[in-house]
Amino acid sequence: CTPLALERLRLEIDVLMARLKQPALPALPSSKRIELAIRWMRQNLATRRPVTFLCDYLQMPSSAVEHLFIEKLGETPSSYFQRLKMECAAEMLKAGKTVKEAAYSLGYAHANDFTRAFKIRTGKTPDAERKIHGRRRTARAEG
Repeated sequence: CTPLALERLRLEIDVLMARLKQPALPALPSSKRIELAIRWMRQNLATRRPVTFLCDYLQMPSSAVEHLFIEKLGETPSSYFQRLKMECAAEMLKAGKTVKEAAYSLGYAHANDFTRAFKIRTGKTPDAERKIHGRRRTARAEG
């Protein structure tokens, strides 16, 4: 079992336990639901299949969550989650984290997958982002 697989199982168990402990969410206005969704996303940036877990957390079907995000934020939950991840990644890189550290912190199994996603989203590589801020540590310097 890899650490990522264990983390995924832990999250699934947490969601199931939360469901058992809490009654169904009361009828909340859409503004409150989107607030809860964004908070959950920010706290779970390393999650794989975030929309599935988010739907469980909000106790809403995926079509309703999708509609809510498009209506309130103008983008899908997946797109919004990816944007949050890349914003967080940019902050980590500016703070001096290595590409690998940022990738693993955000739930990527491979730094190459992270690099590809970062470049698609921002138009530049994570290394280029680090160079802009003068924070380039090599693997040898990291020890």
